[in-house]
Amino acid sequence: MSATDLADCEEDYRGFLADAVPAVLSGQADALKYFAVELSHRVIAICSLLANADVASFLEGLDRSGTARLELQKRSGLGLDPGGQILTATKAVGFPAALASGNVELSAEIGRILPNRHNPEWEYEDDFLFVDVLRRVAVGIADGGTSWVAGASDAIRRWDVVLEGRKSPERDVCKALVDLDQSAFAAAFPRAIDYRLEQFASYKKQPNFNAKLFSAEGHVWIEGLALLELATLLGLKADGTYPLVPSIARSQRSQRRGPSPDWLKV
Repeated sequence: MSATDLADCEEDYRGFLADAVPAVLSGQADALKYFAVELSHRVIAICSLLANADVASFLEGLDRSGTARLELQKRSGLGLDPGGQILTATKAVGFPAALASGNVELSAEIGRILPNRHNPEWEYEDDFLFVDVLRRVAVGIADGGTSWVAGASDAIRRWDVVLEGRKSPERDVCKALVDLDQSAFAAAFPRAIDYRLEQFASYKKQPNFNAKLFSAEGHVWIEGLALLELATLLGLKADGTYPLVPSIARSQRSQRRGPSPDWLKV
């Protein structure tokens, strides 16, 4: 990871945030401006963690990202231009961010209004099902009881159909989570990390590789932290130290229980 790339990344996303916030405050923002706030807070949060080991700013940034997504989803039902791809479940980067911070109440609020089916025009169904399982579990934990298990299990079965026999470490770790299978989760989570690392290695060879953004998102897997948060809440453990999910990121948890009032703070 280049310190220069990381500093440039933070500068870029602070600029995107500063550009988007006035439009949101004026009431003239489209979905892309809300998404810019959502993504910027997430990326800046990672930069704070990697550059300064600032866990408090990391957690607050994740909560702000989640709150921006919540506001975007709410306003999409009140006449805001939906922005097509922006409102798909797989574009909801603030949802796993809220989970990763430990703010399960916020993640559940988002999860309740995320799309409950995939949009074939904009996303792959297996990618959607990964988010859908996390959404169902988060909402179920927040609501209490075990009624969420049936829906999450149905999503896993649909995932198996979509995969057509192909292997998916993300499916395996989600199934272990839903089944509350400690040994399966402990085995599947490292494989999911390895798969993510393989994806990153491939991405670095692509012509559209963004070194600055990768200096942040390529070193902290927010979705992996979200998986660990759900596992912990369900009584599962993933012992050990793994790439992409630094232990410092889980050394504290968010003290918020719901949306951040500072989500439009630049």
